[in-house]
Amino acid sequence: MDKQLRLDSDKVYTSKEVSAYTGYNTNTLRRKCLHYKIEAPLTNGGHRRFTKQNIEMLLAIKEKEDAGWTQERVDDWLKGEGAPLDIEEYTPKSVDEMRMERIETENRELREENEQFKEAIQLISKKMDKQTEFFMKMFEKQQEENQKQIKQLLNEHIEKRDHLLMTTIRESQRESQQTIKETAASIEQLANYQEQMNKKPKTMRDRIAHWFGSSK
Repeated sequence: MDKQLRLDSDKVYTSKEVSAYTGYNTNTLRRKCLHYKIEAPLTNGGHRRFTKQNIEMLLAIKEKEDAGWTQERVDDWLKGEGAPLDIEEYTPKSVDEMRMERIETENRELREENEQFKEAIQLISKKMDKQTEFFMKMFEKQQEENQKQIKQLLNEHIEKRDHLLMTTIRESQRESQQTIKETAASIEQLANYQEQMNKKPKTMRDRIAHWFGSSK
């Protein structure tokens, strides 16, 4: 026969013991005490201890939650706005029943934590997507700016190249014209020299005749 849960009114219980009785883990116990304002005594070291009345109230609350009651409905119930709270009417369950309830509660809380984790992951994913979109836009804008700068530098380079090329062509033309002038002057000098040479007597006889003013 299953052993029934019996609580000693003269004893205080640790969080681990109450967790075994109620099926709430220690973190959930702390949250329930804060939410439902269950005044569990504290040790000098700050550790929570539970009285028989604390545990019975937690068991009654858990029974309502297991029945599908919301926290708001449980709050109203504890305030007397719903069914009256009568702790004495609570019938303790067997240890095996409490163990199964604890396992079910832990599984439910684990599922809730998983759902919360999924929601957190989704929020983080959306935030990262927005950040990625923002950085992509910034990158595209920077690319456009870089392309503009590259295009401007290329145009400046082409302008400098064209200017240098035209300057070189003009200098080459001037040098070519100067060379042509010098060549023409040299040709003219050569022609004058040739003409003078042609006028000079070529033979001794011509030279004698040229000296004495006769043709022969």
